Amino acid sequence: MHWIKKIDDGLGRIEARLIVALLSGMIVLSFSQIIMRNFFHSGISWGDILLRHATLWTGLIGASLATQQSRHLSIEFTSHIIPSHWARSLGIFIKLFASAVCAALTFYACDFVHYEQEGGALLIFEIPTWIFQLVIPYSFAMISFRFLLGAIPLTVSPLKEDS
Repeated sequence: MHWIKKIDDGLGRIEARLIVALLSGMIVLSFSQIIMRNFFHSGISWGDILLRHATLWTGLIGASLATQQSRHLSIEFTSHIIPSHWARSLGIFIKLFASAVCAALTFYACDFVHYEQEGGALLIFEIPTWIFQLVIPYSFAMISFRFLLGAIPLTVSPLKEDS
């Protein structure tokens, strides 16, 4: 279990650096587009397309990273009204359910990328569209894995006494 957590932490560091690089590149590209359009009445023809895909990558990788850090969106209205032993069981169920949903999304995202690969569409610089879309199954797979990893400590931790 310890080595799995170390691998996850390493992937999290890579993802964080990738987000910083993507955001930095997006800022530079957006600023360049603004300057070129306002002062030179031109622009980078592929800039907007690349920015759209960089936004997708940033959002999905950010969601994966948020799940790793347990900073994802959650609605916890039950935590104040149910006993702790039920809260833990509910927490396990929610994490396992979220993991299963994300695993299903991973499967369908793989199908989507496969269909895009068969279609043979090119995006920019003669790079196939499906290359830019690989982040979709990767992110859902990582989110699924991280929800599953988050459920494990709940199953082995001792029960807290109700106060």
